[in-house]
Amino acid sequence: MKLAGLLTLCLLLAGCAGRDSSGPAGGGEPPGSSSTAEPPPVGDAEERLEVASRLRRELRGQADVVVNGTKLVVTYKSAAIDDAPDDFLGQQGKAGMARIANAGFVTLVVSARGAGGAAETKEIPVAAYRTK
Repeated sequence: MKLAGLLTLCLLLAGCAGRDSSGPAGGGEPPGSSSTAEPPPVGDAEERLEVASRLRRELRGQADVVVNGTKLVVTYKSAAIDDAPDDFLGQQGKAGMARIANAGFVTLVVSARGAGGAAETKEIPVAAYRTK
């Protein structure tokens, strides 16, 4: 865990050093311009793993939960794709979705069976649930 924290700190410092240079030659943006890049995730890898672990316990037997960077993938074993995303959002509520977003997840991916029986996925952005 200490190694992961040190690596995260190094990457953060490297990113900050790259942003400090201003002007086109330095890669920075001139004052007053707006960036189209998405802001960095709020939480860190440990927070995302904690949230995923809690969800694994809650959904044991119903779904598999996997962390893929800033994506949280929930794969239902027997639910239909038409119901699974709404069921997940309803089960988590606003507080649960805020916990997911505040941990640094950007996207929730829900996989379940489609009408033909094949696996289908729906991606749901979670940034709107952020509270910090």
